[in-house]
Amino acid sequence: MHFAYPDSITDVNFTEVNLSVFYKVFSFSYAVLADDAYLFLSADFEIAPDVDLSINVVKGTYDFYAGERFISYGASLSKDGLALGVLKIDLDNTDMKVFLSYTLELSF
Repeated sequence: MHFAYPDSITDVNFTEVNLSVFYKVFSFSYAVLADDAYLFLSADFEIAPDVDLSINVVKGTYDFYAGERFISYGASLSKDGLALGVLKIDLDNTDMKVFLSYTLELSF
């Protein structure tokens, strides 16, 4: 997959190659971006009708995030495309982040 940012002042475009394996509620992904890589582990559970809980751990290589190896931990609740979650990265001076996202699926 190629990510392009044509309006960016600096060159932040990149290509990512991702391999994922799924087993029941678990997923494992390994992604490579030029000289960088990360591992993504996730578990997804339906905790109520149409309500999902997702828990994940990500481990990134040295150059992936600001020149440091990192581990991030996250969890989110989602329903009907709306997700509320938290994310914490184990680097100095990083606070826990809270995010809200909405996904819209289009079928053609």
